[in-house]
Amino acid sequence: MTHKMIYPVILSGGAGKRLWPLSTKDQPKQFHPLYSDKPIIVETALRFQGETFAPASVICSHAHRFHVASTFEDEKVCLNDIIIEPEAKNTAAAVYVAAKTVYNRNPDGIVLILPSDHYIPEKESIRTAVIKASEFCDDKTLITFGIKPDRPETGYGYIKAGTSIDKSVVPVDEFVEKPDRETAQSYIDDGHYYWNAGIFLASAKALLKAYVALCPEIADFAGESVHKATKDLDFLRLDPASFAKLSSISFDYAIMEKHPHTAVMPLKLQWNDLGSWQALYDIADKDKDGNVVKGNILTLNTKNSYLRSSNDRSVAVMGAEDLIVISSQNAVVVSHKDSVQDIKHVYEELEKINCPSMHSTIKRQPWGYAKTLVKGDLFCAKEIMLEPHEKTASQIHKLRSEHWVVIEGEATITLDGIDHTLQKGQSITAHANVPHTITNDTEQNLVLFEVQNGDIDEDDTLRIIEGGKTQSLL
Repeated sequence: MTHKMIYPVILSGGAGKRLWPLSTKDQPKQFHPLYSDKPIIVETALRFQGETFAPASVICSHAHRFHVASTFEDEKVCLNDIIIEPEAKNTAAAVYVAAKTVYNRNPDGIVLILPSDHYIPEKESIRTAVIKASEFCDDKTLITFGIKPDRPETGYGYIKAGTSIDKSVVPVDEFVEKPDRETAQSYIDDGHYYWNAGIFLASAKALLKAYVALCPEIADFAGESVHKATKDLDFLRLDPASFAKLSSISFDYAIMEKHPHTAVMPLKLQWNDLGSWQALYDIADKDKDGNVVKGNILTLNTKNSYLRSSNDRSVAVMGAEDLIVISSQNAVVVSHKDSVQDIKHVYEELEKINCPSMHSTIKRQPWGYAKTLVKGDLFCAKEIMLEPHEKTASQIHKLRSEHWVVIEGEATITLDGIDHTLQKGQSITAHANVPHTITNDTEQNLVLFEVQNGDIDEDDTLRIIEGGKTQSLL
């Protein structure tokens, strides 16, 4: 049988609040290697490769665009599109954008909507299931995937399946919210309920028709945002004015729960949405004491705990049981396993005061990375790395100066149109209002130590574009 091309689209808008402090606003959980040596967003893309599948696309925020680009480039995984949402509008808008961009590329294409943060070790099984389900994708049917529950889980939504002659895909009777434990147990006893995995499959045509029928305002404004989208480097930027008019609503509420032609493919495989440190404990290999140990950790008389250090700091845990201990660059979390869901509330409280521990010290750029070492109100020190044959944007700062010392490699720094070549140990300063660019023309990485002096505000960064005009980098 010849299968229509399936286009995976990964939704990368989650904050991963319950996996703080590893997951931050700047670098949420999908960009971290949580159960393998690859970031979990890359693992998501790698599940769906082969002649039936097109290269994946990713929908993300402006702040995460370089993380997406560099993460996939580092792992040598090709993408079709990196689509930038001007603001967060939940999943209904994102799914419409996915359907519209796939339709524009191939009107007969099938759209596979994927969260970025799932654990599905049985790659061949899920890939085969998606290909099988695609045989049922016509101009009206929307398919979701249900995981057969093995415990009365209260943290997931459920799907009640109907009956069908063909057991591979069956009609959906009902979508139900996260239940209490007693209700969850009754779902398992019933045998017709499945965990809602949040993975969706449908033809682009079926999705677009569903939106026109059920959410015409999303079809109008999201469609306009795609029509007016602009290319920026390797990114597709949705039109901000159109996107701002959209309601914030989930795809489940807006479409799936209202659509008359929904079906579910039941799956019996290992699955986890990696929503908490407990989830990571559950899927990991344990030592003889039932501990999961990641990083520079020393244990003594400690059992059944998840212990992780993601920096050079040594961590010692003694006489403990059923603990979660996480040490990151900016924060340390110690929690009993029963309280891990409360980490989300800690995250939200720290978010209100814009605590530094909410931000990553490393920001990926198209040319390399910038790592913040120390920061105050009137100064900031960074480690800057440019990859071979890369350059920064030409830019100016009105309120601060920047001083660079070459640590490794050779730098060409252009100040006000004049090139300066610097070797290891040499330094130079760009004063306020002086246009500047850093270039690495060599085959080796260039590493600089940067000291900013003045008003440390990223709004002060203006990129110089064609004709000498400036625009904000934000």
